[in-house]
Amino acid sequence: LDLLTKSKIQFISRIFFMSEQIEQSIVKDTKSFGSLKKIILWVRKNNLRLPEVIINTGVKLITNFRGKLGEEYYIVIEQIFLAAIETQQFEAAKKALVILKEKFSESTKIQKMTGIYQEAIGDVDKATDIYDKLLYENSLAHDVRKRKISLLRCNGDNNEAIQELNKYLEDNMCDKEAWNELGDIYLEKLNYSKALFCYE
Repeated sequence: LDLLTKSKIQFISRIFFMSEQIEQSIVKDTKSFGSLKKIILWVRKNNLRLPEVIINTGVKLITNFRGKLGEEYYIVIEQIFLAAIETQQFEAAKKALVILKEKFSESTKIQKMTGIYQEAIGDVDKATDIYDKLLYENSLAHDVRKRKISLLRCNGDNNEAIQELNKYLEDNMCDKEAWNELGDIYLEKLNYSKALFCYE
């Protein structure tokens, strides 16, 4: 194995080992504010996809240590929201979203999160309306544009997704993820030459 591959394997192994340690820590120490906060911060800092750990730890933090969290409370609520969406715990996601709306009203970020929630529960029309409104207010909101493209793909509207991706790539030519997604669509449509161009 080359050095890069070895480094990747070592990193993945370390993540799995630490993930197991975290889950064991949650089981053993359910009352310590410091331990729970350390876990939630570590998951966030390393951008790890451990939704069950986030929900387990986050709920304990906001339930038992609301006063100690300060403004960190709302960041934990956001983590719980995203983890609940990923695990399809939509009622928990809705409760988290309500708390964030009460604090931040209809900010752009909250509207995006509302769109994500509507996507998750299958209300494509509402999600599309939210993204269209946000793009009307700011046509350069790249993350919103990408969410709308993803929504088009999920809805089977590949032709419009191609149009939107081409428009997006005119402004973001270095976005490799977007090029790969466009290539995938062309591949599904058996347009191999265009797919190859996107992947190059």
